[in-house]
Amino acid sequence: MLLFKNRALKVSLMATAMLGILATACNDKDDNAPALRSKEYAFTGSGNSAGKVTISEKSANSVQISISLDKSTKDTTYNFNIFKGEDLTKTDTAVKFTAQKSTGAALLTNTTVTTMSYDSALKLKAFAKISFKSGVKDSVVATKKIGAAATN
Repeated sequence: MLLFKNRALKVSLMATAMLGILATACNDKDDNAPALRSKEYAFTGSGNSAGKVTISEKSANSVQISISLDKSTKDTTYNFNIFKGEDLTKTDTAVKFTAQKSTGAALLTNTTVTTMSYDSALKLKAFAKISFKSGVKDSVVATKKIGAAATN
């Protein structure tokens, strides 16, 4: 009987050790996962407007683009857009964001583009523009060339 108990103890210890090794080997953490990249572009604006455009890698074929404005005027609806090209007077929209009505605080808007890799986003010649409607025409708050059009 004692021999049977010793053998059962050895088998259970070996099974516990095997389960521990198996659980450690099969964890979901991948220490060799590539770091996701990000690039920021600071706005040049009129007055004391400041903010930035951030392009962040989400996966192999998608990026998140964020536009922030540090100060805003209460009850003003701001438009956030990214346009193709380098000519700041052109309006060939590459990425359109949802307009935001300000509470007087900082504003942040972002969107995920699933048809573009991070490297492709940085090769795109484009510029970001924040504006608001002033009567009939748009008043530009800030612009910034991004991607291949950027100088920094």
